[in-house]
Amino acid sequence: MADGIAQFTLRKLRAHLSDYRVQVVVLGVGLMLGISGPFETGEVMRFLPRIAYWVCIVASTYVIGSIITLSLRPRLRHHPLWFRAGLIGLALGCGINLFVQTVNTLIWPIMVGEQLEGMAMLALSILVLCLVISTVFELVGHEDRAGIKNTLPPLLNRLPPGKRGALIALSVEDHYTRVHTTKGEELLLLRLSDAIRETTPVNGLQVHRSHWVASDQVTGSRRDGDRTFLILRDGKEIPVSRANVSAAREAGMLPRN
Repeated sequence: MADGIAQFTLRKLRAHLSDYRVQVVVLGVGLMLGISGPFETGEVMRFLPRIAYWVCIVASTYVIGSIITLSLRPRLRHHPLWFRAGLIGLALGCGINLFVQTVNTLIWPIMVGEQLEGMAMLALSILVLCLVISTVFELVGHEDRAGIKNTLPPLLNRLPPGKRGALIALSVEDHYTRVHTTKGEELLLLRLSDAIRETTPVNGLQVHRSHWVASDQVTGSRRDGDRTFLILRDGKEIPVSRANVSAAREAGMLPRN
């Protein structure tokens, strides 16, 4: 299970960091900080080294923050918002502080007095900033999830109320389609192609002529000879046909290597 979550985190991280918009924002923030020279870096560093320092700091802390957030959020989804925001913010603050203070110590030797006081102030500033950011993101995510509840996929209307959970997968059984959700399963007299059309707005992919899976339910994958399987959150394994391996890889469901 831990390996599945780790693979899920790496897959999400790779997909997120490959987004050119994220890369542009990270580079832009790093350049702006490098030009402005906050925290006295403008006085103690020359222009080009300062630009390189801040771009490296921003990019590295963004990656660290993404790993921590993607790792913790699935484990905390059933806890209250204030608890999730506080714990994720605290973890972010500790992780980013450790990295930044280590880098700064390697560049500038530790001295007593004002420098130690500055390190303490920097650590406190990072912790407060991380708590604020995590709270904002959890609030925004909470509103997004509330909005999604109002735009449920039409397919769920075909299920008994007690089985209308988040979509996991669809599988063909003779002339029926079995709908797997987080609240159970139901067999519907419906073609797979028609069922897939009713999964909007859920992101997913038909990975086999008999199977469709929701993207956010994939936690890992495994190989068995020439056969490839996706591992889902509920432990189910869905085969991926050879014709759909490339599409599954492009969708981030399978590793690229």
